Amino acid sequence: MSVQVSYSKQFTLGIIFLVIILIAVEIFSYIILNEKDSCIVGLWESGLYFNYSENFVKSLCSDYKSIIDFEKPYKHLEPNQKTEIVNINSFGVRGEEFNIEKEYDVYRIVMLGGSTMYGVYATSDSSTIPGFLEKKN
Repeated sequence: MSVQVSYSKQFTLGIIFLVIILIAVEIFSYIILNEKDSCIVGLWESGLYFNYSENFVKSLCSDYKSIIDFEKPYKHLEPNQKTEIVNINSFGVRGEEFNIEKEYDVYRIVMLGGSTMYGVYATSDSSTIPGFLEKKN
């Protein structure tokens, strides 16, 4: 004896099963990604942070992930952000606050570039390329 099931019931059941499968994949990937945070694992595997504690590397990743940036109309940072490691001043650039008007004998150098100039995952503002140049004066 065979039971006839309408196409609408089959379609509805198929959608329910698909949603259940997608939710299961989402939960599984969330659990796996939380246990193996690519930022922390990547920084540890790079060998650059072997002198730092695991908690410091976690806070480093957390600070960089918390910085707000915008893609439109051009990629730029939200001004006035401060974390333990990263400082974005009122002009929207990395570093300490400075006065827009300068004295006659003061020289300013503007450095343009991508993530290496910004110092992604640098341990402080002074350990970026502009930070090292600033120490040279």
